[in-house]
Amino acid sequence: MVVAGGRSSRFGSDKVALLLDGLLDGLPAAWPVVCVGPARATRRAVTWTREEPPFAGPLAGVGAGMAVLPPSAELVLVLAADMPHAGRAVSALTQAMSATAGRGRVPADVACLVDSDGYRQPLLACYGCRWLRRRLEVLGALANRPARLLLEQARLAEVRDGWDAGRDVDEPGDLPVTG
Repeated sequence: MVVAGGRSSRFGSDKVALLLDGLLDGLPAAWPVVCVGPARATRRAVTWTREEPPFAGPLAGVGAGMAVLPPSAELVLVLAADMPHAGRAVSALTQAMSATAGRGRVPADVACLVDSDGYRQPLLACYGCRWLRRRLEVLGALANRPARLLLEQARLAEVRDGWDAGRDVDEPGDLPVTG
């Protein structure tokens, strides 16, 4: 799930339109992708949905994305659209979830990226779908509430960011250099 519903107010234009295809290209081709936000043209086929009300924040976006996932889904990756290198961490996050299952271990609810400052990134994480659905239900109203609430009370598997995957783009100077 790609959370792509922001206004890009600090950026000055629609940064998601500039970054989304690059982010999608970094994800495994066989994976279905749900994007939450205003629909944009993409090279890859995605399912679009929208948070209610529009621009209600990433937590509301996660709720909207979960509403369109099939009930049989076991894991969901949640990625912020303004993290162009998020795909670099996807394999490690999914492996961290798998590594905690079985052999008498208590499985993690969430595998989240942790940056060099120790910040746990709820918008670059792999969630167990059953756990995430319950968490969203407990949280109730999602609009305009912080995404960090997703990680509260979760059994976490932390994945250190060794790929610069969690670096986001807030201003034009943050854009990745290409070429």
